[in-house]
Amino acid sequence: MKIKLIKLNKNMKVGLPNFSNIDLGCEITFEVAEEEEPNWDEMWDTINQQLYIQSSGIDSSWIITKNYKNFFKTVIKTEKEVKKNE
Repeated sequence: MKIKLIKLNKNMKVGLPNFSNIDLGCEITFEVAEEEEPNWDEMWDTINQQLYIQSSGIDSSWIITKNYKNFFKTVIKTEKEVKKNE
């Protein structure tokens, strides 16, 4: 049995005071069996729900404090590639 991968993504911009905004996004990869019919409504509902969770409770007061770097943090970890001299 083959598996198909369906990747959906959606981005939105949330307006904040002082002419500022925040970009939110969600990308999800779904696995679907070869003969299975994708449930597009459920897939998009999942993405919309995740964007709603991201956007709820955004407090615009952080703009005044000038602590931009401390409001949203993203940590990306990758394995270090070791190059061997040939």
